[in-house]
Amino acid sequence: MKKIICILVLGLLIITAIPVIGQNYTFVKGNGEEKWIKTYDFSYFDSGKKVFQTNDGGYIVLGIKTRFLDTDYQIFLLKTDNLGNKIWEKTFGGEEWDKAGSIKQTSDGGYIITGYTNSFGTGYSDIWLIKTDSEGNKLWDKTFGFADSNESGQEIIELDDGGFVILGSIIFGDIFNHLDPDYNHDIWLIKTDSNGEMIWDYKYDRDDQDVGSVIHQLDDGGYIIGGDTGSLDIPGYSDILLIKTDRQGEVVWDKTFSKNDHDYGECLQITSDGGFLIQGNSYELGDIWYNIWVIKTDSDGEILWDTSFGDNGFDWGNYMQLTADGGFVITGYSVEFISKANGFLIKADSLGEQEWIKIYDRSRNDFINFVQQTSDGGYILTGSVDSVPLRSDVWLIKTDAEGNVARGRFITNSFLMRFLKRFPNAFPLLRNILEI
Repeated sequence: MKKIICILVLGLLIITAIPVIGQNYTFVKGNGEEKWIKTYDFSYFDSGKKVFQTNDGGYIVLGIKTRFLDTDYQIFLLKTDNLGNKIWEKTFGGEEWDKAGSIKQTSDGGYIITGYTNSFGTGYSDIWLIKTDSEGNKLWDKTFGFADSNESGQEIIELDDGGFVILGSIIFGDIFNHLDPDYNHDIWLIKTDSNGEMIWDYKYDRDDQDVGSVIHQLDDGGYIIGGDTGSLDIPGYSDILLIKTDRQGEVVWDKTFSKNDHDYGECLQITSDGGFLIQGNSYELGDIWYNIWVIKTDSDGEILWDTSFGDNGFDWGNYMQLTADGGFVITGYSVEFISKANGFLIKADSLGEQEWIKIYDRSRNDFINFVQQTSDGGYILTGSVDSVPLRSDVWLIKTDAEGNVARGRFITNSFLMRFLKRFPNAFPLLRNILEI
C-alpha cells in the first residue's frame, strides 16, 4: 500500500513540474487595479522591451521571443486590460533574427513599431517599420537599408502631419569586430509620410561610433537626439551625446558629456523649462562597476547640474521617465555576485535628490527594461524573469505611486507554486507562509 501511495505521489509531482507554454502564473494577493504582477510565457526566451498605457486604460507591451536554443528572435505585441490580463497577442517576423526597438500608439488608435529585420529587406539587417490597427493586425510594413551595411531602428515618433520620424543607425564593416578598419557606426534619421514612404533622411557621421538612443520633437519643429559617441582611435572610450536639429534633420548644435572613460547615453526627456534631462551609465576603464549618471541641461545643452545613482556594484539604468510631480524615475537592474540580477525603480525629485528605491527580486535573474507613470500615479514596468535555466518570461509589474508591488511572494513557473495552485487545500500552513 505504501508503495502504491509513493508511486501516485511521485507521478503527481512529475505532472505538476511540467511547464505549460502560454500559461500565465500570478500567485500574489493583489488589491485591485493599483498593484499586480504578471508573467507571460510565449516561447523559451521572452522579454518585454517597452510598455505603454493605452487609450482604453489597458497596456500594450512590445517585446521579443525565440524558440528553444534558437538565436532567431521574433517581435511580439501583447495587449492587456488594466489588470494585465491578456486580450490578444501578435507576432511579427520571419525565419531570421527580427528584433523590436520602439512602439507608439498612433492617432488612429493603432500602433507604429520600429526595430530591425534580417528576414526581409535588402540583406543583412534593415530598419523595419510596421503599422498595425487597434487589434495589432498588420496594415503595412516598410524596410530601410543598404546591401552592404546593417541598419536598425531604435525609436519612432508620430508627427502632427500623420507621418513618422525614425531614429536609426547604420553600421558599416564587421559588427562583431570593432577593430575592423571599415567599421563605422552612424546615426540615421528618416522622415516618412503616413504610409511609411521616405520623404527625407539625414546621416550623422561625427565620429567612428555615433549611437542614437532616443528622439523627441521640439516646439520649433526640430528634434533633440540623445545617445553616445566614441572614436576607434581611442578604443574603449565614449561620451554621452546630445544633438539639436532643425525640421529637416540638419544639425543646429551638438554637445558631448564626459564623466569617466566610458559613458553611455540611454534616455532623454524634455523638461518643463525647455531644457533636457539625460540618463546614462558610466564607468572607469578597467573597472567592471557601472553607476547611473543623470545630467540636467538648459535649452542650449549647457549643464545645470548632474548626479549619480548606485553603489560600488554593477547598476545599469535602462530608462528614465518624468513624473507628474516634476521629478523622475529610473528603472534598470543591479547585478549581485556576478550571476544574480535584480530589477529596481529609483524615484528622485526635480533636483536629482533620491526619494526612494525599490528592488524587485522574484527569481534567479530579474531585468526591468522600461517604465511609464500611469494615470493613477503608479507605474507600469516590463522586462523579463529568469526563474529556471534556459528560460525567461515577460514580466509586467503594476505598482502604486511609491513603487510598491502586490503583497506576497512571487515565483514564476516553479514546481512548488504549480503544486499548490493545483491542490489549493494542500499544506495550508505553507500556503499561508507564501501568502498565495
